[in-house]
Amino acid sequence: MGIVEILGLAASVSLLSGWRLYLTVFATGLAMSSGYIDLPENLAMLDALANPWVIGVAGLGALAEFFADKIAWLDSIWDGLNTLIRPLGGAMLALAVVDSGDPVWQVVV
Repeated sequence: MGIVEILGLAASVSLLSGWRLYLTVFATGLAMSSGYIDLPENLAMLDALANPWVIGVAGLGALAEFFADKIAWLDSIWDGLNTLIRPLGGAMLALAVVDSGDPVWQVVV
């Protein structure tokens, strides 16, 4: 996987998680555990997303987010809490895609 593909994957996963973090983690983990996504060796740290516990918690978070969007006051509280969680989750996913051991790439991301 070349640098363009790695940066494209990092950008798309982090962008999607900025909108729906739990659904992004759930769908990515489910696709990885079912074999739809094969990761190269340098992205082995993303195997944690295929853990059944991570998939379950992300699924519960996506379900809670779906129902929280239907109630006006709960939606405002939910979005207020996730204002910090979503960007941090996106940044963590982007750092996991890009080699997190290399400080140069951490600064670039």
